[in-house]
Amino acid sequence: VAARRKSIRTLEWTGVGQPHGRSNRAPAPIPVGLRRNVVDLDRYPVQVVNWHDLETSPDLRIGADAFNGAVCGGIRRETIALGSPGEIEDEAQQAMAKMDGKSLILSTGCVVPIVAPDGNLRAVRSAIKHT
Repeated sequence: VAARRKSIRTLEWTGVGQPHGRSNRAPAPIPVGLRRNVVDLDRYPVQVVNWHDLETSPDLRIGADAFNGAVCGGIRRETIALGSPGEIEDEAQQAMAKMDGKSLILSTGCVVPIVAPDGNLRAVRSAIKHT
């Protein structure tokens, strides 16, 4: 069951959710799309966080500002799978401009759908090369 802002209090999160999320035995996925967790991103022992930044909050830059490592995102799953190379390059350019030099792994917020055409993957690389 996903925690919702209205259904979990800060005390409950710090007492239950946060310790489990930092456990070395059974790490829980970090649900960074939840606003509550953005505040605590820098407390997790990871180098990269990702979420569907174009489909949910927080914005890519806000998430990056709350975390000391790299963030992964900037491209919608639908765009990489069904969009044109031009649309992909536009999203990529917008993401890179938003980051203003902060560490970014340009990708979807989750997995790249297997149906994504090779040309669309090349468009991501092309956008990076032309910055």
